[in-house]
Amino acid sequence: AGSPTVEYDIEVHIQRPREGSEPGSGEVLEETLVLNHKAQPIQRSSDGSVRVSLIGDFAPSVFPPSFSGQKIFVPRSPESHERVTPDDWLKYALVIDNSKIDLSGRICDKVGVSYHAFVVEQRKDDLNCYRPAQTCLQDQLHDYHLKDEASRAQGKVPDHGLKERFCSGALAKPQNDSATMDENLWEMRCPMNFRHTTMVVLEAPADKLTYVVTAGTAEIHNATVGTFEAMSRNAVLNLTLLNVGQLPGRFDVGITNCSGFPVATDPAMTVTLDVQESVFVRFRMFSTSPTSGEMVCFVAVSNSEGKVTDVQAVGFQVTKTDIDKGAQAGDVEVRGVLYTSDTLEAQTCAEMCPDFWDAWCFWWKDCMDRLMRFLAGVALLLGLLFVTWYCRLYRICTSRGKGGWEE
Repeated sequence: AGSPTVEYDIEVHIQRPREGSEPGSGEVLEETLVLNHKAQPIQRSSDGSVRVSLIGDFAPSVFPPSFSGQKIFVPRSPESHERVTPDDWLKYALVIDNSKIDLSGRICDKVGVSYHAFVVEQRKDDLNCYRPAQTCLQDQLHDYHLKDEASRAQGKVPDHGLKERFCSGALAKPQNDSATMDENLWEMRCPMNFRHTTMVVLEAPADKLTYVVTAGTAEIHNATVGTFEAMSRNAVLNLTLLNVGQLPGRFDVGITNCSGFPVATDPAMTVTLDVQESVFVRFRMFSTSPTSGEMVCFVAVSNSEGKVTDVQAVGFQVTKTDIDKGAQAGDVEVRGVLYTSDTLEAQTCAEMCPDFWDAWCFWWKDCMDRLMRFLAGVALLLGLLFVTWYCRLYRICTSRGKGGWEE
């Protein structure tokens, strides 16, 4: 995937009295000027009396996802497979780090493995082929898909799902009408449902300019947060915002306060709603504490005047962080027996095998240093017995009597 670019459309709605109409008659002219990334950042009204210009560019609070160190895999064959979806090519797309991919086909347990990997591994094993079956075919695309399915079953966000982890609502769009999936002329569009800031300059005759601010009323509905694991990025607060006022309005919605544990959230966002229009809003959340417990967060919405029109309390459960350090924490397997950091705690060789002559315990518990000392002691004892026997056999040992040395 290439570097991301931000595409935008800024609509400026102009409403002004009709030329020659009486003040207060209600006769107005309406016009919409559009500034976007393709055209010049300057537009004029049809009569030239109003000029709109864009200064600078968007400054998004959350930058678009970048896939510079990753590859995106899109299922496309065979067409009969359940994960090949031409209506939505990116439905089952996976994002895999380049460190897990080797397209040469010469390395086992990486995406892209082929026959050459078996030959290379066979040479490494000195033609013994002692590796169990299927061990060269781990960590393939199907394995990552199964891991994502397991995460979904547990209510977690998949680690490799493009649309769930990286870009919700992503769409694959051809750059031209004749493009096919095989021609690699596709672009991925990712909606950025976050607040963006920029500056627009509106120039108009001051004597004909009327500034109107509509203060609408919005309500929050169906605000929920699913259970998630502490210190994970799987928490999402979902809500529906509805304009229940009599006028269109601009509203700011965000998470104002959370009680229980420290929580980091996405910044507040601004939405514009017509009368009785609703919009689905989601905020990502991150618990910075590893402990479990119940939490309550408050979601508030305010209108263009800064007046809070609705506040909702959302309660949810946070589970304790499950930390698995594997072998780094002391989880090792010795002769078919798995010893974890808990079972190995305070379990030294001296405690597991207190008898210094218990050679079988030394061998079974993998206490090689004590086994070597035991074998060295046995060898020394045998050596002393041999020397004693040899001296007595050939009478070469001497001892000192009262009158001197005697044999």
